[in-house]
Amino acid sequence: MFWQYIAPIIYQVQEHIGCQYAYLFAADTSEDGNLINYYNVALKFEQPTEVGTNKPSYDLCCAFMCQEINELRKNRQEYFDNFNPDDDIIA
Repeated sequence: MFWQYIAPIIYQVQEHIGCQYAYLFAADTSEDGNLINYYNVALKFEQPTEVGTNKPSYDLCCAFMCQEINELRKNRQEYFDNFNPDDDIIA
């Protein structure tokens, strides 16, 4: 869903206002960081040390993650290039 619908909206926003990064706050309080791991592995968001943001006090438990939009374009294309749907599924 992210690669199919949300990423193209991010591209449109970039064209209109010229942003460089897409970011999120991962509200992950699990011991193993399951949600943060998903955002990192599946959606390629990272927790860089050279990029950051101010967070309101109610978001202090959330992890800041971001991705350069130009990298997001490459990652989206790679996702679809490697996507292998089951032939047995009837839509």
